[in-house]
Amino acid sequence: MNGEVLEVHEVRKLVHTRLKMKVPSLVEALNGRLRLHHRKMIRRHWDHLQYLESEMQTLEAEIEELVQPYMKEIELLDTIPGVSTDAAASIVAELGTDMSPFPSEAHLASWVGVCPANHESAGKKKVKRTNAGIEV
Repeated sequence: MNGEVLEVHEVRKLVHTRLKMKVPSLVEALNGRLRLHHRKMIRRHWDHLQYLESEMQTLEAEIEELVQPYMKEIELLDTIPGVSTDAAASIVAELGTDMSPFPSEAHLASWVGVCPANHESAGKKKVKRTNAGIEV
């Protein structure tokens, strides 16, 4: 991006194993034929990536602040195997913490769309698709 040119001895210090044999061709490929236009475009992409990463950090900080009142519930959900802290926060965001609308855990599982079904009659299994459920 900045117009620097890689040298063989610099790259040789950074590579390991069988790649050391390919250093000259690697340097040639990395230096390539980048024109000023290419460097400007790469710089724009790099700046955009830096901006997106800073926005992601800002958003993650906001989410962390917003879930603070629900940390007890998130920690409890996090004890479930396969449920990470982020997934637990998503579950709380989707369902809330008031479970009174659901008479039982089976009703909740059915509403979420993860309830397994057994559609069998007289030894014949019938096809039944489950809902997609909430994405976590």
